Amino acid sequence: MTLQDAAPFQTYTWNRTWYEEFIDEYDEMLIFLVSSGGEPRAIMPCYRIGDGIRLAADGICDYQDIIARSQSDAEMGFEMAWRWIFRNSPRSSLYVEKASSEGWLASLIRDRKTNFDKYLSFSRSFVPCPFAKVGSGMESYLATLPSKTRQDFRRSLKRLDRERPEASVEMLRSDEIDREQIEELSSYHVLHFRKQGESPFQDARIRRLLVAVACDPEVGLQLSVLHGGPGEILAMDCGFVRGRQCFGYMKAFDLAHRNLAPGKCLLLRRIDSWVERDGVEVVDFLSGNESYKYGYSQGNQYEISSHWMMPPSFRNQVRFVFLVVREFLRKKRNSLRDWMSRAE
Repeated sequence: MTLQDAAPFQTYTWNRTWYEEFIDEYDEMLIFLVSSGGEPRAIMPCYRIGDGIRLAADGICDYQDIIARSQSDAEMGFEMAWRWIFRNSPRSSLYVEKASSEGWLASLIRDRKTNFDKYLSFSRSFVPCPFAKVGSGMESYLATLPSKTRQDFRRSLKRLDRERPEASVEMLRSDEIDREQIEELSSYHVLHFRKQGESPFQDARIRRLLVAVACDPEVGLQLSVLHGGPGEILAMDCGFVRGRQCFGYMKAFDLAHRNLAPGKCLLLRRIDSWVERDGVEVVDFLSGNESYKYGYSQGNQYEISSHWMMPPSFRNQVRFVFLVVREFLRKKRNSLRDWMSRAE
């Protein structure tokens, strides 16, 4: 994808800050660059850890891609990177954790669009990315939803107005954001995190990364808060706006107020501002199979996939067989679980 169409995770500031903050996570920085006449044509920021080469910031990004001016430049950059790996690190593997079907890298790997085909390639599906088209504003968006969903959303907004007439939405963009606000909302996210594991905001490096990128409008960081009243936060959302897209990154709401559907109301109350002020046309919920994302998107989604590419050394042939067998067993296990669920 071109830089104009890229997600915030492909911007210069995001990757530079990740390299600085997460330096202990990798053994070597690897940046593959194709240029012509002094102008960059394609860039693929990577890092090496052990005998694995991965795309930069993959642990905290929802997808990654090669940035290029055109498809031919992307193909050239991809081939150059692979030739370098084959020549200089033949025992290594190139691993792409999350490649979007909307970008170039996934199709380049899937279709083997390179003049250099001496490699083993294994791919598997990751969780999809749901998205919603918001049209000309909230009313336009609601009109695209099924009647039952539309009525539910309207009831949620009316309930919030009735029970919390003082509730308000605060949206902070780029240079309006300071360290204290990021720390405050990070603490809120940690406190109200409900998935398995712990909140990513437990990691001080991620908080520092967001502080560093907030000043760069190209990244498009936004912090949004649904206030229930003075000093009370019902829900928060940390995301990005780039081009015509809004990307949801980390969000949380206070479970004590779940009857007010604060997360839903925070999303709906921002649509008009996104459209009018930021020119947003699509809300991208990023990768994840949470049920609420499908309720908002009504089946709109694109695919995310993981890819392993390896020079055909004996060690990598063994690794390749292991990946194939593991994926086969995973699918069998999931099929058995689905069959047992239907039987119950």
